This record gives sequence, structure tokens and C-alpha cells, in this order.
Amino acid sequence: FIGRLFNPFMRCFIVLSGPDGCGKTTVADAICDRFKGRPFQGLLRIHMLFGVPRMRMFKELLWRMVGKRLPPQVEAAPGTKHCGMQPPHSMFKSMMYVTYYGLGMICGRLKLLLWRPQGGLVLADRFFQDYYYMRGYMKCPKWYVRMMEFFAPTPDLIISLERPASDIYSQKPELDIEEIEREQAMIRKYLGKKVSKSQKNCLLTLKFLIQYAEQLNPDRKKPLS
Repeated sequence: FIGRLFNPFMRCFIVLSGPDGCGKTTVADAICDRFKGRPFQGLLRIHMLFGVPRMRMFKELLWRMVGKRLPPQVEAAPGTKHCGMQPPHSMFKSMMYVTYYGLGMICGRLKLLLWRPQGGLVLADRFFQDYYYMRGYMKCPKWYVRMMEFFAPTPDLIISLERPASDIYSQKPELDIEEIEREQAMIRKYLGKKVSKSQKNCLLTLKFLIQYAEQLNPDRKKPLS
């Protein structure tokens, strides 16, 4: 309380984790809408890459250099049944992606270093830890993901959004139920190893956010959770 009295603007980096369809985007939208102002001086929302260009851009450049055009990428519409059940990348290809985006996290560190002293909330609805459980990167060695994770900024708090796999499938059947349950188990395993020294402070920060949200909306009968 004393800290907030003399430094009323808080700083916090929160990451939302969970399989596709669990509600990460919905929760992120709600948090951004609720905490646009105080207790944070600013709000920065990121989606995995921190502005790093996607690898496809370099593929298109290489194709142009040889006088050809890269075939258009055909993607199923979001929510299409089992559209996420594609075969995993090969070990080499998955390691290449993890390497590129892992080194790209250095840009994220610099961006947060320049931005966070303003005293704001940084919210990510996708982040580097997704490579531990995403289906496309199943063949990437976990020791390699851990090594590249060193370059990623460290979140103050990782929130795992837990919902029954059958509920997720009924709303967004991009993955089958077995795959959703597999990803949820991998997330629990990952978070079980990430008990940091600042966990108590993170939980206190989250508790304060909930209390602040309830003050903004006192008519809300059910606490924000």
C-alpha cells in the first residue's frame, strides 16, 4: 500500500496461456478494456512477435531473387473443424522457427526496457512458452526450446486459462479433444516448473487488480476471476 501511495502507477507483464479456443483473446480484450487507465500509466498488448517480421517475408524475398513468386499460403477460416490438426513440422523446421523467433525476443527485451519504466501493463495473449505445447512444434527438442527461452523477456505472471476440453471443442473445434487435453497437460507441466521467487508478489498484484476491477464495477455480484 505504501509503495502504491508514493508510486501509484504499477508495472506488470502478464502472459495468458492455453490451447486455441480457451478464451485468451476474449480475456485479453476484457483486461485491456478494464485497465486502460489507473492503476497503470499505460497499456501495451503484444501477440508473440514484438513486431519481428514473420519468416514468410524472407521466403518471399528469396523467391523473388530467383525470379519466382511464392505460392499463396492457404489457411482455413478460424473455427474450421480440425483445421489445427495438421502434421507437426519436422525437427529441423521447428528448430529453425524457434531459433528465429527466439532471437527475435531480444527485440522484445529492448522494447520492454524502453517502455516499462513508464509504469504500465504489458499483456500477451501468445508468448514464447507456446512452443512447449503447440502441435506444430512437437518434434522440437524441449531442451532446445528451454535454451532459446533465455532470450525471451520473463513475465511477472503467467495465467493458464483452464476450461474443459469438451467446452473448448464445442465452441472452437480447430483441435480435437485429445489434442486439447494434451496441450493442457503440457501447460500444467511447464507451469509446474516455473515457480519463481516473485510468485508471491505476482499473486498480490493479481489480487490488487481484481479488487480494483470490483471497485470500478461495484454492482458486479460475481468477483472477477
